[in-house]
Formats: sequence, structure tokens, C-alpha cells
Amino acid sequence: MKVGLIVDGDAEFASLPHVLPRIDSKHEVLPRVLKAAVHPLGGPGKIARAVMPAVRIFVANRGVRQVVIILDREQQTDCCGAIAGEIAQAVTRQCENEGLRVEVSVVLKDRTYETWLLSDPDALRASTGRFRVSAALARKVQPNKADTADAGTLIKTAVVNGRYDKVEDGVRIMKAADPSRMGANSRSFRRLLRVVGDRAYAKQSKLPSHKPPTS
Repeated sequence: MKVGLIVDGDAEFASLPHVLPRIDSKHEVLPRVLKAAVHPLGGPGKIARAVMPAVRIFVANRGVRQVVIILDREQQTDCCGAIAGEIAQAVTRQCENEGLRVEVSVVLKDRTYETWLLSDPDALRASTGRFRVSAALARKVQPNKADTADAGTLIKTAVVNGRYDKVEDGVRIMKAADPSRMGANSRSFRRLLRVVGDRAYAKQSKLPSHKPPTS
């Protein structure tokens, strides 16, 4: 089954394709993602209308049978599962109205993309001239703490040369990132792994897998 990802930001659009091929999925996860002009606080109906052009492209032109919509939770207080469920239902209804046969899943980054970028400290360490990962920073992320860390602030303080650039640094980090290491520290990223069919999370994504990282 082909799986296509729809994202809401330039950084995700530019950088996620670098890590997706390393996911150990039972499905064919397309490395090229599509971007939709989505505001995560816009409400399920508005979000559904915003992502439908990308859904149509995936279904009509690329044979996708599952679309995964990736959004930020931002400061919403409802749980990720409830928010994601409402959005998925709204998109599914729109697909049904248009006669599109596709499974719809929604994954929320908890709370922003920096959570995922920071979830593999080794990926930051790989850019020695760009990031400095202190022991204090690592303790705030490992083990399994990335989603509760102030990721936006932490990643900015890790930059040692210039200012943090979400797109360029996102690409730099994701080129070195390992999905298994990311999943060990971020529950929201584990949810993505489970949704796209990662074998290590076939049964659950609440807890990190005991499967060792691939590198």
C-alpha cells in the first residue's frame, strides 16, 4: 500500500523526505511529501478543505491508498488523539463526498516540529560546527522526554554559529536523524511511525520499542 504524507510547514516539506526512507515500514511510504496551507487552529472543516487538493493529487496521480496529515498541536489543550480524530473524520467525509477511496490518518506533533528535530540528539551532534548538545540538553530529551521539553528554545540554544533556521537546520538534522532514535524520545513521532506501518510499532506507540536503533 502506498502512503502519502501531507504537511503544514516549509521545514517539514523540505526535511521530512530525508528521514522517511529510513522508516522500517511494511508499506511504501512515498518520500516526496505534499504541503497544504493549513492553520492547525482553523477547525476540522477548514483543515479538511485545505488538504483536499493534496489528497486528490495523491489518490489520482500517485496511487496512494493512505494519506497521513501531519500538523502541529500548538497550544491546544485537548489531547492529540481527540484533535486528530475530529480532523480525520472531517477529511474522510470530504473524501467520501468526492468518491475518493483512501484511508485518512492525522498525526499531531506535540507541540511543534522542533520536538521531532530535537528528538534525536545524535543527529544534532553530527553537525559539530553547527550544534553543541550539552549534557543538560540531552537530559531534557532522553529518555522519552522530547514532547514535554521546550524544544523551540532548546534547539536555538544548541546553535553555535549564527541563528537557528527552521528550514535549513531541519534539513541538516533530518539528513542525520534515525527514526528509531527519534521514536525512543518522542511519543508523537512514535505515533507517526505506527500510522505509516513501522514494524517496531505495529502493536502500540505509547512506549518506545525495545528494538535497537538502526545506526
